[in-house]
Amino acid sequence: MTGDESIERNKQVVEAFVNDVAIAKRLDRLDDLVAVDYVQHNPHAGQGREGVREYFAGFHRAREKDLDPSGTVEVHLIGEGDLVVRHEIRVNGLHIDIWRVRDGMLQEHWDAWRSAPGYDPPAGS
Repeated sequence: MTGDESIERNKQVVEAFVNDVAIAKRLDRLDDLVAVDYVQHNPHAGQGREGVREYFAGFHRAREKDLDPSGTVEVHLIGEGDLVVRHEIRVNGLHIDIWRVRDGMLQEHWDAWRSAPGYDPPAGS
């Protein structure tokens, strides 16, 4: 696989995670997409695949409206090496995720959220 093919594959893994796990609530897909020893840099989420599972189980209950695809204005995917940046502009703010992807699995994650003026996100976001 060439470098460009590898980057495109990594982007597909990220989009599968966002679409299947975050939006469609398919936590069963975590075994296919997230490494067991996943490193999470978001202080609100736990470590490893099981930490991701616990985070999204609660997130889906508390923040379902924030995942509604109709709130997405624009998405950019940027890949270089084993990193993929997903920049999402939403009606209620801006979300940036950065993932390290190796061998078709998400290995590490960083993120940042900036609320749109006047939007008051729920506690713990």
